[in-house]
Amino acid sequence: MGMPNIHAGFQLVLVVEDEVLIRMAMAAALRELDLSVAEARDATEALNITHAGFVPDALLTDIRLPGPMDGLRLAALLESLFPNMRVFLTSGHMASSDLRLPMNFLEKPIHPRDAARHIKRALRPHAGVAQA
Repeated sequence: MGMPNIHAGFQLVLVVEDEVLIRMAMAAALRELDLSVAEARDATEALNITHAGFVPDALLTDIRLPGPMDGLRLAALLESLFPNMRVFLTSGHMASSDLRLPMNFLEKPIHPRDAARHIKRALRPHAGVAQA
């Protein structure tokens, strides 16, 4: 967890997931696609990472997070701070039809490599809003 090993030219993804094995698998899949990753278990940890200087190109967050802030509120806050950041929400407890948001939704269960490819594709220059 914490700050990634940042290399010039790499795109940076902040992964926020309270289930440690899911978070680790998602982060590993993103790194396989040459993306830099910072990992957080909840919104507070994610905000601490951004306050330390991490500027994400993308946020991948579970909607249900422990603590006072859920993934929807975290996404809205970070999007206001980083307007060019792409947002990807995940949940195993609701379907994309439950959400009426201009954000990408990846329904669990999803294979980490599929999620990583989806994010990588959306981060390409001039990529349109990706659909899950």
